Amino acid sequence: RIGVSTENLISLGHAAKIAGSSQDTLVKSLEVMVRRLGETKLGVGQARYALDKLGLDADKLSRKSPEKAFEILAKSIMKIPNAADRTVAAYYMMGRRGTELLNLMETLAKVGIAGVREEAEKLGITFSRLDAAKVEAANDAITRVQAVVEGGLKVAGIELGPYIEARAKACVNWAH
Repeated sequence: RIGVSTENLISLGHAAKIAGSSQDTLVKSLEVMVRRLGETKLGVGQARYALDKLGLDADKLSRKSPEKAFEILAKSIMKIPNAADRTVAAYYMMGRRGTELLNLMETLAKVGIAGVREEAEKLGITFSRLDAAKVEAANDAITRVQAVVEGGLKVAGIELGPYIEARAKACVNWAH
């Protein structure tokens, strides 16, 4: 949805968890970053001030993949000597949740995406887009089977409803 490769998204998500954040926070922050880069290219939005302070060009950054742009931003933000200013830069580039990724940005500044991907691969938690498509197809099939079962139960409930109601009334009458 945001243009990050499956392998890198899994790797960054893993690194985010280790850094005390979450995959959800990562994805939402990347979405905001991509949107803000686009706004900056159009000459609007507050991110342009942060990019100017970081010495980054929005046009060049927006031509990179989202994960590479994030890595470049992380390295630039981590060069800021004071924590308050790093937090402000993360906020302007990635929104409120972006500030939760400062520990991940510190990791990226040290080892880069290649480093976090290498660890994820060693742990066996990455998979390709082709494998992801297979998982998605299996999930879709499971959803369809669940719908068939749900539909069957509804039909059974409709068909058996009068009999169930009659038995329930008979039980109530017997109890009195």
